[in-house]
Amino acid sequence: MLESFSGTHFPDALRERWLDNDPEAIEAAWSAAVAEGAISEDLSAWELRCLICVATGDVDFHDQAQQAADEIPNAEVISFEESDHVGAHLAEVDPVLTAVLRTLRASS
Repeated sequence: MLESFSGTHFPDALRERWLDNDPEAIEAAWSAAVAEGAISEDLSAWELRCLICVATGDVDFHDQAQQAADEIPNAEVISFEESDHVGAHLAEVDPVLTAVLRTLRASS
């Protein structure tokens, strides 16, 4: 499905990585996120570090990501050069890995 969506055949290593995912778990996580609705009435009350990742092409929610990062204490927003956030998931080298590791290490 992702190859059809992107219009390209993935390299074998990337294809294997995607095929390792559990489709039922992905469906359950996505369904829960959609059903959840608004995440919080008061983002300033969040007490955990937060990394918000968007792509330059995510014009439909880039502003909301920045607004959330401005409201959440200890939040950081990063924007990477991809057509959208799906492009990050399809990249052979994860463009957000360095930021994720930095955030996790700072949280311990």
